[in-house]
Amino acid sequence: MMREEITPNHPQVVISTSGKFHYIHAARMLHERGLLKHLFAGYPRAKIGWTEAPDDRVTTYPMWRVPYVAHDLVGQPLTGFHFLLEYLSSSCFDRFVAKRLPKADVVMVMSSAGVATGARAQAMGMKYVCDRPCSHIRTQYELIQREYEEHGVKRLAVDPRIIAREEEEYRQADLIITPSTFARNTFLERGFTPERVACVPLGVNLKDFYPEGKPSDSEFRIAFAGQISYRKGIPHLLKAFDKLDVPGKQLHMVGSVRKDIRPLISQYEGRSDVHIRGKLNVSELRQLFSSSHLLVLPSVEDGFGMVLAEAMACGCPVLATTNTGAFDLIDEGQEGFLVPIRDPDSLCDKMTLLASNRSLHAEMSEKALARVQRLAGWQTYGDQLAEALTKLWKES
Repeated sequence: MMREEITPNHPQVVISTSGKFHYIHAARMLHERGLLKHLFAGYPRAKIGWTEAPDDRVTTYPMWRVPYVAHDLVGQPLTGFHFLLEYLSSSCFDRFVAKRLPKADVVMVMSSAGVATGARAQAMGMKYVCDRPCSHIRTQYELIQREYEEHGVKRLAVDPRIIAREEEEYRQADLIITPSTFARNTFLERGFTPERVACVPLGVNLKDFYPEGKPSDSEFRIAFAGQISYRKGIPHLLKAFDKLDVPGKQLHMVGSVRKDIRPLISQYEGRSDVHIRGKLNVSELRQLFSSSHLLVLPSVEDGFGMVLAEAMACGCPVLATTNTGAFDLIDEGQEGFLVPIRDPDSLCDKMTLLASNRSLHAEMSEKALARVQRLAGWQTYGDQLAEALTKLWKES
């Protein structure tokens, strides 16, 4: 349902995304505000997660994205074949959209899939927005590559062809949108002017994530949700958990396990206090967050970390590194904690503090829930996105 009709005061926007991430939410929010002209998606129509989407405003091209995601989900290493699938997923989708781009005012494209689309949009007199869901591609590469090298993993963190595509998009774009202050700062640190890089923090689906029970007093449960990988800082989490000296400690890790980190994970399998649970559905995630005392996201690089808001919506305080979107979601010591990357001691200290002070946990739980509810699901994100795109359009 649209909240308002298209008016001359609002641009018509095309969204193009080879993945899903937050882009389907973006399309839905713009549609509600009367701004969505068309959505191009790299997933099959039945899998994009927007059942109410008008058929005449959605075009899908899943030819390369599906095999890429399938290869990724089984935890394959970043081999040349995986790099090739990723490159084809981005470049072929990009060319597909560029040839079919309708006339609009603004086109917002997921980064790495916008070289041809962005150029075509600008040639048609449209504004081109590169939506980068992570840090600057060079920053991302450097942070993850260091993790690989420090842990003896011999492979590249990012395909050089993807780096080249992204950097061309950054140069070309009229505006770059990032989901967090951390991600935005990585562009500013590389010389981008503040007016060219916007920060629009993401939202959370409050229909899926809400409190469902409370943590048990007989244990101290820590949750991690996301891909179990070096990028997510898993070695640092495990070191911190090993150092943690509190009764009843339990670590529940959910998500697919990357093949390159399996030797480390195998050392923890069979332990009574560590649970490697694989992927969970939404209902199971809600139950995990609601029954956990703390969600930890120790990523060395994470553009936002949607699990942070999802856990907070279930009343679960969060502990995250500064290289995530936590800075935009919490105030230190109120709804959770912020720590530097690669710092198991700081992770352990914050875990110990919360485990030893159950009244503090109760306070943080209430504040986390209240903070996320102020986001009004995805509505705040939708308002800020519409404002950023409208401002860009009016400046033309």
